[in-house]
Amino acid sequence: MGMRRPQGAAPAQGAAPVDVERPAPAELPLSATKPLFSVSAQRRSSFRFFGAASLGTDFRETNGLSDSLTLGIRFAELFELGGGFRHMLVDHTPEGASKSQKDSSYLGFIRAGMHIDLDAGRYVAVPMSMDIGFGDPVRVQWRFNWGLRVRPADWLWIGIYPFSPTYTSYKDKSRLAAADKWSFPTSVELGFSF
Repeated sequence: MGMRRPQGAAPAQGAAPVDVERPAPAELPLSATKPLFSVSAQRRSSFRFFGAASLGTDFRETNGLSDSLTLGIRFAELFELGGGFRHMLVDHTPEGASKSQKDSSYLGFIRAGMHIDLDAGRYVAVPMSMDIGFGDPVRVQWRFNWGLRVRPADWLWIGIYPFSPTYTSYKDKSRLAAADKWSFPTSVELGFSF
């Protein structure tokens, strides 16, 4: 009975080399791959567009109704840039008049600010921003917005902005030239993002 050479051992001197066939890798069917996140989810993590409508009043009763529409973009779920349109109903006493009256003013504004999430699910956030606006008969308006936003759905939020300090300078000899320059409107906001 001959001796068998152990597997993997070199062939004996003078013996012919043995060809060992290596098995070919199994042919696996290729399947289409899908990205982990959708294109829209990837875009929203970098930037998302938003729109908001707000309505409020100054509880000191020197400034009446204040409403605005805003459109903008949020970067990295933190920084916001936008612009919009604001209407204000201002309580003032014209020169020479004995009774106060309400009059409308209109302006366009630009906004820069932050949207700071307070929880991992991004359901509650603190917004802070600064508006600067110009219009009729407004020479310039500065407003600091701060408040709280709650997000009941991925694309929708509800916000409240208490006592936003607002400085409005009116044009000389305009119908609102004698109106108070400072107001502190409190407003509620309905916003959406996509």
